[in-house]
Amino acid sequence: MKKATNNPILYSLISGCVWAVIGFAIAWSVSPIRSTATEVARSFAGGLVAVFLIGVLVGLLLRNFSRFGWSARVMVAFANLYLAVWLFLMAASAVKLVVGEIGWSRGFEAFVSDPIVGALFGLTYTGFVLLLWPLSYANHTLVSRAWNQT
Repeated sequence: MKKATNNPILYSLISGCVWAVIGFAIAWSVSPIRSTATEVARSFAGGLVAVFLIGVLVGLLLRNFSRFGWSARVMVAFANLYLAVWLFLMAASAVKLVVGEIGWSRGFEAFVSDPIVGALFGLTYTGFVLLLWPLSYANHTLVSRAWNQT
């Protein structure tokens, strides 16, 4: 019988929630000075809702993570960090398109190019990648251990 504590999907869901809190904290820290928590949450609402799916998706990608060499694991954690941020920003843009905050004429830009640029510059230019990359690696290791026990 499989223990619930070794369920990699559950770990991935919890991981997505933890990353949502981290993402919210970062978004709030880089938002304009007088932004309220509600304004920040509203601007990333789609991403905050999608964190569960993003967590599970990244968790599913980690099935063989522990079988890689150390340098490959480091690069997978790096790539998945950017993938997760891109998916988060894409989900946020999708909700903005649906509710009419962004016009459909800017659909491709809002849904594809803005999240790519946001992920690249949002992590790299700000330097947050230096903090989040090791956290991503640790998170990958924990979820991977759950996969190994199934």
